[in-house]
Amino acid sequence: MIVGRRPARRAKRPSTTRCRREGGRRRSLRPKLHRHRHRRTRDRDRVPRHRERGGCSGSGPRPGRAGRSPLAPRNPLSMNRILTLAAAVALLITARSAPAAFSVGDLSRFNLITIGDLETHSDVQGRVLVGGTLRSNAFTFGGQAGSIQNAPPTFLGSPINGVFSAIDAGVTTLNTNGLPASSVVYGSYGGPGLASATQNAAAVDFFTSGLSSALTGLSESIAGLAPTGMVDASDRNQIKFLDPTNAGEVSVFSVGLDFFASGGTITQLEVGSATTVIVNVVGAGVLNASSGLQYFQNFQDSANILFNMVDATEVNGINNLGASLLAPRAVLNTNATLRGGIYVGSVANVGEIDLPSSDGRFFGGYTGFVPTSMVVPEPSSAVLFGTAASVLAVVGWRRRQGSGR
Repeated sequence: MIVGRRPARRAKRPSTTRCRREGGRRRSLRPKLHRHRHRRTRDRDRVPRHRERGGCSGSGPRPGRAGRSPLAPRNPLSMNRILTLAAAVALLITARSAPAAFSVGDLSRFNLITIGDLETHSDVQGRVLVGGTLRSNAFTFGGQAGSIQNAPPTFLGSPINGVFSAIDAGVTTLNTNGLPASSVVYGSYGGPGLASATQNAAAVDFFTSGLSSALTGLSESIAGLAPTGMVDASDRNQIKFLDPTNAGEVSVFSVGLDFFASGGTITQLEVGSATTVIVNVVGAGVLNASSGLQYFQNFQDSANILFNMVDATEVNGINNLGASLLAPRAVLNTNATLRGGIYVGSVANVGEIDLPSSDGRFFGGYTGFVPTSMVVPEPSSAVLFGTAASVLAVVGWRRRQGSGR
């Protein structure tokens, strides 16, 4: 042993994790096997985590972060994001309070709809929509609104039982049967004012703007349906509508204007599994109905039976109707009581209009088949909430992107 000389030490193996100073970046000498075993990458191809934490000497803070207080928010909301959020909230409030234009989806909620004027001195049990002017000495409607199964349409955030574009000065009494004033809205009035209604011309104009095109389009669409059954009127005292093998949703029949010229009674209706009965009336011009004809008067499902008169210009004397009536180009003139949804161009005179029924329950109007392509759903609370949530999610995502997650 040699005195004064230290024993030779074993050389240290170089660390495979030490930092190399090459432009302030950390490089590893050891190749790393990542999640996909078929591919090897080196740490130099990735942003090292220790650099974010300052783990490697000399690496320093990330650019743009020097001097920032640790208590300061990482990425405060910019003015643009605040404006985006405010716009989303404003959109939600506006969509909730603004009225939607009329669509055929609202058909089932109204007992009577006229594109033009309504002149009557009788009652309507359900909800009323008048696109023209109401003329009446004392009009009473909505008396059975509490019995209706389907909910009323919302209008400016409130349930609506009556909408009138204009009310003639001769209407001194508008009897709403105790309905709240907010449920009756009109555009203009020729008299001093109505205590039982709310005036909002802009909202009424918007709601009724698509009334004519919606009803006419629906009538033309239904008129294009091919008949699935036949009508046996050889014995006018026992008129039969036969479609017993129908396995679909809709049973369609077709008759001419002359079908209504003679009296008779519909005694038999066989439609298989169909839940809606449509009778297309073919022919243009004036329909003069015999007062002795019974139109499904003795059937209980009047909410699902519809007479469609697409090209009729006048419908006179129709009586004992136990079905809904769609005649968007026609003027209705009858003294009889009708039971169903009545949707016409205008009314010159009409008797009492009662609610249609189905399975012992009363509905606001026709509840049968309507082409789904023509139904425009009104914005619900869930949809509006989902829209707002989506906007907020996008704002949050952009915030995370800006802060580097």
